[in-house]
Amino acid sequence: MAEVLKKKLMVEGKKFFDVWMYEVSDEIQGVATAYGERFMLQEAIAARNAMTNDKASAVMDRIIYLHSIFTVK
Repeated sequence: MAEVLKKKLMVEGKKFFDVWMYEVSDEIQGVATAYGERFMLQEAIAARNAMTNDKASAVMDRIIYLHSIFTVK
């Protein structure tokens, strides 16, 4: 994505704001969403691994699984 942005700015001489807002905003939002989902999943797994109650761990396993399936779908 950085290469596309660089090409449009340097080679095509377009304005940064126009490229950012009108041409690559969907890609930027996609990257931000993926980062947020990854961060959430890592923290949920860390919280689950820190649990000492087996029943709570089992519930958390199901929640993590459900969220992961929903995210992929």
